[in-house]
Amino acid sequence: MLESPLPASPNSAGELLPYGVPSIPSEHAANLLALKAPSKGDRLVKNLMPTPRSPAHQGSILIYYKIYDDDKKEMMSPCRTANAQDPYLGRVDAWQVPAPYTINALVACICKQENRPTGLDFDNDDAYGTMLLRTVNSAEAYNLSDTVDLMGADRPGLTPREPLLLKAVLRSPGWDEPVARSVTSHRDPVFIYYKLYDDDKKQMIPCRTANTEDPCVGRVDTCQIPTPHTLGALAKNICEKENQTYGLDWDNDVAGGSMLFKAVNSSEAYDMNGSADLLGAQRPGSTPQEPMLLKVWYEELQAVLGMAGWDKPAERKVTSHLNV
Repeated sequence: MLESPLPASPNSAGELLPYGVPSIPSEHAANLLALKAPSKGDRLVKNLMPTPRSPAHQGSILIYYKIYDDDKKEMMSPCRTANAQDPYLGRVDAWQVPAPYTINALVACICKQENRPTGLDFDNDDAYGTMLLRTVNSAEAYNLSDTVDLMGADRPGLTPREPLLLKAVLRSPGWDEPVARSVTSHRDPVFIYYKLYDDDKKQMIPCRTANTEDPCVGRVDTCQIPTPHTLGALAKNICEKENQTYGLDWDNDVAGGSMLFKAVNSSEAYDMNGSADLLGAQRPGSTPQEPMLLKVWYEELQAVLGMAGWDKPAERKVTSHLNV
């Protein structure tokens, strides 16, 4: 028996009607029968009423933007260039954004215009993310669910001189864990300099990221550190740059311990959970002449977890790096 080409839907009596045509409940049917065609006078009044102006009659309302690829760490050329003198400046007509106007709707419209994927890509098992910032120099992202006035004189991206910045990222490739992102990753580098001290070997370690005359002085760009900025996030970023273990390493059954100090001769360690201004002029380690100190060591994972048969790790001295 041939099946109906369209799905069936239940009516008010629980019966199925073919082709997806809904039945009309009796109480609504009476109301429909009571309706009558408009009179000639009604049609005349309707014809005299002004018709709402279409977007084509009102003209374009442009929103300017730039796109930053957070994986490639570079600005991208938009498909629709707004200014020949600035190849990275794009624009979108606010009339193309579906109402109700939200930041997420604006982002989706820009991504569609630029042929950039957003959200989940089930074909490739990828997930794409976005951030929208009010200007290129912003350090704070919009909440994608926020409503926004895209038609007013105070709309974001109003002029080519102050475009929005859309940061596009491949948030989770395949089955990998989502990468922590920094809202400031698009900004010019802001360096923090540091030294590494191996508390097991009782000596300084030459840094892999050294760009100074002293091979034991390294640096990290704090704009690339995931926000919110904490001292623990800074220590973790340094360990990643220097190929040091931070925290628990289940694959190798070791735990990487660390202490972070304001300077090489400091005798008081930071609280790793404490927040810090890593972008300001008064940030620690702002110059290679006064680097921070990260003290690192390793323990057996079983001992750290307090498993039976393993001695408790020895307490580390805060001052063990002094006079080295």
